[in-house]
Amino acid sequence: MNALTKILAVAAVGWSGVLPGATPEEEADALWAEPRTAERIIKSVKTCEAALAKGPDADLLWRAARGAAWLARHGPEKERRAQAERGVAFAKDAARASPAKPEGYFYYGMTLGLLSRIDQTSRYIDRIERVGKKLIEIDEKYGYGGGDRLVGLIYLNTYSYPFVGAGSLKEAEAHLRRACELFPDYGYNQLSHAKALLDQDKKAEARRALEKVIASKPAPGESEDHAQWVAEAKQLLRENR
Repeated sequence: MNALTKILAVAAVGWSGVLPGATPEEEADALWAEPRTAERIIKSVKTCEAALAKGPDADLLWRAARGAAWLARHGPEKERRAQAERGVAFAKDAARASPAKPEGYFYYGMTLGLLSRIDQTSRYIDRIERVGKKLIEIDEKYGYGGGDRLVGLIYLNTYSYPFVGAGSLKEAEAHLRRACELFPDYGYNQLSHAKALLDQDKKAEARRALEKVIASKPAPGESEDHAQWVAEAKQLLRENR
């Protein structure tokens, strides 16, 4: 049974225990498969943590960060900040353990963004920008243009605060446009770019981007997030006819 077969088998019948012969990474990925629940994601993180007792491993660390990031968004509200902090720690260690690979930086930026949002603070903005630029340098295609999207969204969400913002609206739009150039069919890229266009009152182009979100198909393993992006795009389109 190869890794993909193991993951698909678990996704089809539900998680019922340890997969015979599976690595911790395969078990964590099987538990990550949609539909996701807090129980399954907690087990995914715990699988990584148990294996990490043997020593640092970047592939386990970024998977643990991935799960913690999901729990920081969808888990019990009273636990979300702690999960975001755990995700930051896992991702930072993943980047340190394997500095030439993109995964650690991707989840480091994501979890810092989640922590920043939960705390409603600007203290992490410079770090998120650095992490995003490092991700672009290592692999600009990782995460469907994740580095450009991360940097672009940080600029977009902060440009109007002169003592906080890391970049301008023009720079935000340039990074988000680049993410769309790399992966034009990825809904979150088009949605993010549309928001930058709306802030510049480029409504016609923004509407075209929103229509692309609605027409897009979910990337593997992202149907739940994709449904939210489509719903948001439809709402923005109604508001900007």
